[in-house]
Amino acid sequence: GCGATGTMWASDQWQLPGPPDMLTFSKRMQAGGFYVKDKFLPKQTYQIYNTWMGEPSKLALVRALLDTMEQDKLLELTQQSGKLLLNGLKEIQSRFPQHLSAAR
Repeated sequence: GCGATGTMWASDQWQLPGPPDMLTFSKRMQAGGFYVKDKFLPKQTYQIYNTWMGEPSKLALVRALLDTMEQDKLLELTQQSGKLLLNGLKEIQSRFPQHLSAAR
């Protein structure tokens, strides 16, 4: 998550018919958390607190992170960098198929 694949969530690239059943994130977002469909919620209330969750001040960090990602167009930069890297890997693969295969 958080743009490492060129989209906010890796699952955005999988062309799912709907959102995933569960999605987790942690340190790259400077806060931990998860999204889950209602059918997977426990019947009783619960809380999870650790280094990255349950601290309200982390919301300010996440907001600043998301603002920076948008302002600096980091998702687009990641997509461009990924294409450049993949093209380079494919070139190496074509020259040295005995050492590299299935670049993706």
